[in-house]
Amino acid sequence: MKSVLITGATGSLGNALVPHLLTTQVNRIACLSRDEVKQSQLAASYSDDRLRWFLGDVRDEARLTQAFKGVTAVIHAAALKRVDKVAYDPEEVLKTNVLGTANVLRAAVATKVERVLLVSSDKAVAATNVYGSTKMLAECLTIASNVYAYPQGSILAAVRYGNVFGSRGSVLQLWRHLLASGSPLPITSPRCTRFWLTLDHAVDFVLRALQEARGGEIFVPKLKAAKLTDLAQALAPAYPTEVVG
Repeated sequence: MKSVLITGATGSLGNALVPHLLTTQVNRIACLSRDEVKQSQLAASYSDDRLRWFLGDVRDEARLTQAFKGVTAVIHAAALKRVDKVAYDPEEVLKTNVLGTANVLRAAVATKVERVLLVSSDKAVAATNVYGSTKMLAECLTIASNVYAYPQGSILAAVRYGNVFGSRGSVLQLWRHLLASGSPLPITSPRCTRFWLTLDHAVDFVLRALQEARGGEIFVPKLKAAKLTDLAQALAPAYPTEVVG
C-alpha cells in the first residue's frame, strides 16, 4: 500500500492504526474526521511528514471524493456506535452509518481506490438494535459494491469483530466512570456475554484483512467470549452490580 486514508481517524481504532502504519513503508497516511479538536490533539502527537489531515464528514460525498484522490486504500472506521445513545436518533445513525458508507463506496470507486475495508461489528448479525441494523446494511452495501467496482479494479470488503478493550464508549469505560462515582455496575442480564479483543489485535486483524481481501469478503476473527459478570468481577472484585434488563 502506498497511501492509506482512515475515516473516523480520531476514534479508538484510528488512534491505534496511525502509529502502527508509521512503522511500515506506507508513503502517506491521510486522517479524515469531523472533530477538529480531537484531530489537532492527534496531530500534535506526531511530526512525521507522511501524515495528512482532512476535516470532513462521511455524509459529504464531494469532500470524500476530494480526499480520496491518490489514495491506494481506505479503512472506513467512521460510525455512530454507542448503542444506548443512538437508539433514539435512528435517522442520524442512518445518515452516518448507512448513507455515509454509501458515500465512501461511491467516492472510492470514482477515484479508483484499490482497496476499501469497512469496519463492522458482531452486532450486525441478527441485529436487534439500531446500531446493529445500520452495520448490517453497511455490510450489504460494501459487498454489493464489488459488482460496480469491478471495471475500475476496486476491491471492497469488511471486517466484523466484537468489543475492543479500552475503546471509547465501551462498557469498560462506562464501568470505570461508575466506579469513580460509587455507583453499582449495570448488567442487562447475568447471562450476557461479549466477544473481546485488544486494540492491537484489532489493528493487526484490520491490516491483514486489507491485504488479503479479494473482493466481497466479510472477515471474522475467532474470539473468546466472556460473561459480563466475570468481567465485572475481574474489574472490581466484590463491587456491587445491578441487573437493569
